[in-house]
Amino acid sequence: MNHLNTVIIGGILESGPKTGFSDTGVPFRVFVIVSVRSRKHGAEIKRGVCHFRIEAGAKLGKLVVAEGRKGHSVRIVGRLEKRGAEVFIRAEYIEFKRKTTPEYEAEARTGL
Repeated sequence: MNHLNTVIIGGILESGPKTGFSDTGVPFRVFVIVSVRSRKHGAEIKRGVCHFRIEAGAKLGKLVVAEGRKGHSVRIVGRLEKRGAEVFIRAEYIEFKRKTTPEYEAEARTGL
């Protein structure tokens, strides 16, 4: 029986995807998402910010290149993997939701 290794995470794309290569030379896409959680502690609101490295291969990698832009909301289902000392999320499903705030639209027009 396989052990359960499933991650569901939502966040914002920190930057566009980059290309990486496996030890055998197979290309994949690498990107980072930022996940922010807020909680109330008395009268104060505390924020926790986490950055997660995501890897997507083959068809998912093409989807990330076509759809993924800095600032877009994203939901990922995947599994934890380890390469050397690095732990990352290997995406198995990716869903994008375009960000439509005025700030993002201005950023998209200027190309920043």
